[in-house]
Amino acid sequence: MLRFVFFLMCLLQLRHTMLGVMGAVTPKPIIINGTYINPELGKYHARLRTIARSCLYIKEKHGASQDGMYILTTESGTYYQTFCDMTTAGGGWTLVASVHENNINGKCSLGDRWSSQQGNDQNLPEGDGTWANTVTFGTAEASTSDDYKNPGYYDISAQDVSVWHIPNNEQLKSWTSSAILRYHTESQFLTEHGGNLYHLFKKQRNCKGYMHYQTIVSANKL
Repeated sequence: MLRFVFFLMCLLQLRHTMLGVMGAVTPKPIIINGTYINPELGKYHARLRTIARSCLYIKEKHGASQDGMYILTTESGTYYQTFCDMTTAGGGWTLVASVHENNINGKCSLGDRWSSQQGNDQNLPEGDGTWANTVTFGTAEASTSDDYKNPGYYDISAQDVSVWHIPNNEQLKSWTSSAILRYHTESQFLTEHGGNLYHLFKKQRNCKGYMHYQTIVSANKL
């Protein structure tokens, strides 16, 4: 069952040969007889050698079990880095977006990417249309300090959604422990609405709401 993480608030290793006066330097092996020489190094190497469409695929096909940053790719071949929750409800949740409140007194002001950054313009009743377009912005690691949306928002085919409420400016290592609320669906409702939030909001253009949370994080099961 594919899972898709949506944080409403989803490490590249370059192998190279060093050339010097004495010629190429041969890298030492990190795996002997199928076992990592350094278990800690092995934990991160497992992340870096797997690139897939979703966190669930990485978990099921490559046995990844550590929460953290992974590299994913879209159907068209675009690569992006995002957070994978590999432990909640079986794991395999992919971070695709975060909603961050940078100014509680602002109304459709600069930084309000999920509503509008163009002010309260009656000629733009749908604002910037971020919920139902393919514009991306921000970074996964900074998603508690700014709005974030990656290609997985519209590319991954999902079944369920999980939401985390995390205080502003929390570092990645503290997301799980600092979350005020964490909850998820299990009804696979997204399968009836296009498979992700992009199709859900594109289908329900009249569905509008106002969020008062400083930072909301959500996750989707794909």
